[in-house]
Amino acid sequence: MLVDEFQDTSPLQLAVFLALADLAPRSVWVGDQKQAIYGFRGTDPSLMDTVVETLTQANGTALDMLRQSWRSRANLVRLSSEVFASAFVTQGIPAERVRLEPAPVTPEHDELGACVEVWRLQNASRAKQPEIDALVRGVGDLLADETTLVRDRSSGETRRAEMRDIAVLCRSNRDAVRVADALEAAGFDAVIGRPGLMATLEARVVLAALRLWVNGRDRFAATELGRVVAMPGDAAAWFSRLLADPESAFMDLPEVQRVAAARVATPAAGVLAAFDTALEAVGVRELCLRWGHSEQRLANLDALRGHALDYLTRCADDQATPTLPGLVVALQALAGDQDDEQATAGQKDAISLTTLHGAKGLEWPIVILYGLDRLYEPDPFGVHVMPNEQGFTFDAPLAGRWLRYWLDPFAGKPGPYGGTTSHSGMPMHESVRGSEEYDLTARRERRELLRLLYVGWTRARDRLVLAAKAEKLLAHQWGTMVDTEGRLILSEPEVSGPVTWAGHEVEVTVRDLAAAPVPSVPATPGSGFVVREPRAFAPAHVSPSAIEVVGRAGTPERLGPPLDVLWSEDYFEIGDACHAFLAGERPEDTDADRQRMAAEQFEAFGVEGRVPPGRMAAAAVAFRSWIEARWPAALWHREWPLVARTPEGSILRGYADLVLETAEGYVVIDHKCLSGGLDSALAAAAAYHGQLDAYADVVSRATARPVLSRWIHLPFQGVVVEVSAAS
Repeated sequence: MLVDEFQDTSPLQLAVFLALADLAPRSVWVGDQKQAIYGFRGTDPSLMDTVVETLTQANGTALDMLRQSWRSRANLVRLSSEVFASAFVTQGIPAERVRLEPAPVTPEHDELGACVEVWRLQNASRAKQPEIDALVRGVGDLLADETTLVRDRSSGETRRAEMRDIAVLCRSNRDAVRVADALEAAGFDAVIGRPGLMATLEARVVLAALRLWVNGRDRFAATELGRVVAMPGDAAAWFSRLLADPESAFMDLPEVQRVAAARVATPAAGVLAAFDTALEAVGVRELCLRWGHSEQRLANLDALRGHALDYLTRCADDQATPTLPGLVVALQALAGDQDDEQATAGQKDAISLTTLHGAKGLEWPIVILYGLDRLYEPDPFGVHVMPNEQGFTFDAPLAGRWLRYWLDPFAGKPGPYGGTTSHSGMPMHESVRGSEEYDLTARRERRELLRLLYVGWTRARDRLVLAAKAEKLLAHQWGTMVDTEGRLILSEPEVSGPVTWAGHEVEVTVRDLAAAPVPSVPATPGSGFVVREPRAFAPAHVSPSAIEVVGRAGTPERLGPPLDVLWSEDYFEIGDACHAFLAGERPEDTDADRQRMAAEQFEAFGVEGRVPPGRMAAAAVAFRSWIEARWPAALWHREWPLVARTPEGSILRGYADLVLETAEGYVVIDHKCLSGGLDSALAAAAAYHGQLDAYADVVSRATARPVLSRWIHLPFQGVVVEVSAAS
């Protein structure tokens, strides 16, 4: 049993893992104590700490430690090791479990310049968001600096940094969205998952089109299209027109008329077909190009269609009938449930924005850590998993644990992680701050904060940037990093040069950044979208038996006499029973065994008595004797699953009845339980060349060995025949 990312385990999951481990002869658990950052999901990092100690001390199990880092450049690896080895030892993690060495392929000396930068964000009184504007200026300076170099991941060569090399990691989603908005306002491309999909112009147009499809007299939907599409820049004229004719002010819009015509032309359209047709009728893709930020808007349309597919899936799971009104309600509910995140456009050159939690497992050449110069107050309210007061027991991970739920009747505004922050000054809150529960929450959050800082720090491959208000770098979160004697591990440099952190000297570049006026960059219309007529695509999946290619049947080789089959309307069941028998009989079976198996299979498929069991058993023996005489040392692969992608993009999936593996290559044999005489069966066998050739192609591609020949076995006619391509 293999358990990956074990540090993210909850007590309940650990109980399951331990039960599974009792069933497995060997268990391998992989994890990193330093990256347990999902406490808000119910995980408990103390579980891994206790498991490690129990296995190493009580059971004498050896830990297989990862000693090298293959991500970051050499001087950044060594700095990270020393800084966090000094910090994690205060949490009981030995330094040897933290320190890493650079991978052998990492050069000791490179031309990438300083591996660490400190950005001192100055406060400008006239700026609305001085820190973020200063951060944006720092990004611009970084990209304009010719000495900002990175290693290209594909070629390994040194090159100038580009937007796609940079990630800004924030503590909260709110900060990430604000930074992304500021970057885009300054003309930089940013990739981030933003909320508010249903509030976008493109989503409003789509909903209006769908409502008009449902009800062609929906005045609200027509009025929406009038405001967004027909009169986007003249609200007064739009309102005057609405007041002049509230009943049908915008019913004559071309977009409204096209939706109505499309609805009449396709009255039997399903939900997804109506969705696609309504989008085409209203011309929303062309509107996305006209409005600018086209790539993001087109990606949002894809996200809307994905929600439509999810709606159909939910209806299928619930055995409910999907309807277009139901889809409209489902889409509108996304905003109410705060599940309407906008799409992440796949831009080739854009700055990535995410949270520290969202960055886990990822990496970028340059990482900017922002918003870590302020602390969030511990929140003991809500649901918390309380530990066993007697300590964690490895054999009973759930023993003594319980759920505590404190309801805050004075909850304030939403907090950074989706919860709420409490109003200060309330007597109840002052009492809570002095409680043991508050202290326990504070200790747990402080321990997790160090792991969160470690995750963010180690996402950087070539350069790490610590961005904070000037002289406030160590005021809060970075200031929690102390050694066993309580001394600060980091220090805030004021000028560029060598700095000693945790006894390790590192060259640091310092940038003093003030918020500069950010010019407003207007959205430019997109280009390149071409409206195409419907066209046929290759099917997603292809069955080998459906490939119709006629080949040439060779001279049949007689195995035995034809079988007397009592044919009826159960044609396919007779063939299935025959296939099942031929797939299951074994060389060590006696004649009685084979006859019993044949009778059981034909009875199981409801066609008992149609084929004499003795004759079926004799046919199997004759077939096996023919193979053993022709390929005596062949290894049999029966019902061999074969999967491959065709050149057209389809997935070909099937089961080869029998593939013989010989020293020279493979032989593909397919059983065909056909009715009629020998001549008609041979003619039908030639038509299965496409299926045999597909099997042969997959086998040869998967094994890099040739397929020597392809055969059809006709058990009811008592012959085998080789099939080849038609000459």
